[in-house]
Amino acid sequence: MAEAGGIGTQFLLHTYFVYRVPPTAARLGGYPVKYLLLYGFGAVLLHTLVDVVGIDARVAALGVIIASIPVGFLLTRNSRYFGMLKNEKQKEEAVIDDKSTLQG
Repeated sequence: MAEAGGIGTQFLLHTYFVYRVPPTAARLGGYPVKYLLLYGFGAVLLHTLVDVVGIDARVAALGVIIASIPVGFLLTRNSRYFGMLKNEKQKEEAVIDDKSTLQG
């Protein structure tokens, strides 16, 4: 229950203060996908580090947290996939901005 409340709060804060768009049902539907992807990434990485590589679980957990930060950033940065941008023009601008960021 607390996890769902946290995701809901983050959704509202991101829509109002980061993206400056009104929250809608369509945007809300795509937002939790980021957290499902991060959860899956963390679970697979933790299993790999502990069971395949043989790293101590405590150290592996710290590694997963550290690795999840840039992955979460990239998912949020590319949030056009989760319906947070206002219109097609913003989506096009985001693509152009992404290309210039990668080149420069």
